[in-house]
Amino acid sequence: MPLAAACNPNVIEMLYVAPESVLDQSLTGGLLWLNRHLFLSQRARKALTGYALNSKDRYRLKNNEGKALMHYIRSLRVCLELFLTGELNILRQDREELLAIRNGKISLEEVDKMGADLLEKIAATSTTLPPEPDYQKLEKLNKELIELYNE
Repeated sequence: MPLAAACNPNVIEMLYVAPESVLDQSLTGGLLWLNRHLFLSQRARKALTGYALNSKDRYRLKNNEGKALMHYIRSLRVCLELFLTGELNILRQDREELLAIRNGKISLEEVDKMGADLLEKIAATSTTLPPEPDYQKLEKLNKELIELYNE
């Protein structure tokens, strides 16, 4: 719960998996999924851009591993879309371009320009997302999840 409330990309994205991709779901998992919107806040800006910049650093440290650059651009795009729409979309329509980045078909200079443009747009974008999650609602949800799990 604390990691999701902090918009940790590895945790928050799991809450936004497409329903058809879920093979089995408990009652607690369903309740958590139905309330996933409670975790979204402006904290995502720092969390997602931080993850993206760490991915770019990993690219430089791991002998130009394209997968890290792909995650760099993907995370920035997810963040910008979240701030523009208020929805977290992990089902990517830009899959082919992201794979081209991963496979080195797009130059590092181009990727750097894409990243810089995205970072600039993210910084300039206002959003309807709350500055922080509603911790009272999250606490209530946490109690409901514990009670449901213990039944």
